[in-house]
Amino acid sequence: MFPSKKLSNILTSILLMLGLMMTITSCQNWVPQQLTSTFGARTPNSTQDQSDTRLYLILDIDWTLVSPLENHQVSDFIGDQRLLKVGKEHYLLKEGARELLEMTFSHPEIEVSFFSGGTKKRNLELLKEITLEDGKSALDKSYKVLSKEDLTVISKDESLRFSERFKKDISKVHPDLKKVLLVEDLAHFALGDGVNQTLWLGKTFYPPLPYMSYQDSYQKWQDLGVDTRYLAPSKEADWWARRKLFVLQALLEESRDPQEILRQATQFDFSGVEPPMAVHQMLDRAPLYQRFIERMPCAIPL
Repeated sequence: MFPSKKLSNILTSILLMLGLMMTITSCQNWVPQQLTSTFGARTPNSTQDQSDTRLYLILDIDWTLVSPLENHQVSDFIGDQRLLKVGKEHYLLKEGARELLEMTFSHPEIEVSFFSGGTKKRNLELLKEITLEDGKSALDKSYKVLSKEDLTVISKDESLRFSERFKKDISKVHPDLKKVLLVEDLAHFALGDGVNQTLWLGKTFYPPLPYMSYQDSYQKWQDLGVDTRYLAPSKEADWWARRKLFVLQALLEESRDPQEILRQATQFDFSGVEPPMAVHQMLDRAPLYQRFIERMPCAIPL
């Protein structure tokens, strides 16, 4: 028989060893919160969970949230807070993009993901550069980030356009497509039934140059060698192209119900060159848009 003191020491050692083993097991199963929200390790509660009422919003990046710029086009935007730099590449955050992200990230029933044909490395770095009011980035707050590596190969015929050879399978964000909305500048980039869950923004254009009228901006872009097919053909078309993200934001702002948001967004026509009649009234009653206009310097027309 062991002395009581020795027995006590042995029991203490055993308990310490058990505690250490439990700690190691817990650490192996632990995933940092930033990684789960940034790289897609986070998953819905259950694919069969009918109580999951969230809207899974997927945003394209290039020409939807940002306009890529050639190096010789950058100088006109120096000092613009929307100008982003990733490696040697430059991008201009589109008007309304940051405001849309602020609103959707704060909505309790919306999960925001990104799906771009850019490489994973580029997409992560670019989203990291889009900072929000609380100091965090779009990358920090994202639900999932999908990239070129996640596209589905449809054809290997390199004579076809990129969006005809590759497709975005939006079920990779959530398997129930009725709860998913893809915002995209290409009409048929989604795979299969995902096309029916796509909000197509219509034709996109190069952004207007700051502190310039529509006519002067058009001429300057021409002088920089931009194909006129990628310039807004009229002042009205330019106005509408610059407000599409604000209108989407207004649609989301008007309802807190995810299914109603989805219904309105998929029924609203963003594809026309000039705005539908309802746009002006919608923006007039959109509080976030009105606050944005109030903060705009008078010298910058919008």
